[in-house]
Amino acid sequence: MMGVDRRQPQAMWRKSTRSEDLGNCCVEVGIGDGIVALRDSKAPDEVLWFEPDDWRTFVRLVQTL
Repeated sequence: MMGVDRRQPQAMWRKSTRSEDLGNCCVEVGIGDGIVALRDSKAPDEVLWFEPDDWRTFVRLVQTL
C-alpha cells in the first residue's frame, strides 16, 4: 500500500545520494517502523510512504526506466 500523508511518519531521514549534485533540490528517504517514506526537502510535510514490499517493487520499477 502506498499513500500521501501530510503527517510526519516517525522515520530516520537521510538525503538521497543522487540529490547531492542538485544543490538544494533534495529527495529524502525515511525508514521507520514498518514504513519507507519519501519526501522533497523543500516540502517536508508532504510525504509519500510505502510498505516495505511496495517500496522494493517501486525501486525495482524505477531502476528499469
